[in-house]
Amino acid sequence: MQISDSNSGYGWASIALHWAVFIAVATLFILGQQLDDLEPSSQAARAIRGLHVSIGMGAAVLILARFFWRLRRGVPANLEGTHLTDKLAMAVRIALLATLLVLIVTGPLNVWSGGRAIAFFDLFAIPSPMGRIEWLHEALEEIHEIAANALLPLVGLHVLGALKHLVLDRDGRFQAMLRPRQA
Repeated sequence: MQISDSNSGYGWASIALHWAVFIAVATLFILGQQLDDLEPSSQAARAIRGLHVSIGMGAAVLILARFFWRLRRGVPANLEGTHLTDKLAMAVRIALLATLLVLIVTGPLNVWSGGRAIAFFDLFAIPSPMGRIEWLHEALEEIHEIAANALLPLVGLHVLGALKHLVLDRDGRFQAMLRPRQA
């Protein structure tokens, strides 16, 4: 079983982190959209917000693990490209990562600047290091929402690129994120 990446492609660790981050971020996006439709002080909004924050904490760990894994491992040699479309794909991946990092920072700060602790599935809570700071809370809330909405077009471009590799190029890059390649 190929856990680590090789020159021929991604290993199970990269593949698992990729899809776990996708599932977590998609779930967070859906929960965030549901929050927009609810009265902020309602019981349903509080429940969804608690779930959003808890999943967000787990997602932050996954995203940071993926970031540091990729930083340490780089991209497998046969998946690096030199064409303009490869450069565009790299720009989209960097923009996705930057957007996720903005969300990781603004999410907890948004909760804390609202004067609340960050509760993780009612198992433990990280108390706010600050009291309620209304102007900061509103600014962070706005930045968090803008970053979340920026994910849709970026993910769309990422998916279009993956489909290009699957349908037009037929170069195996799409399959590289589904299972490790044999050396």
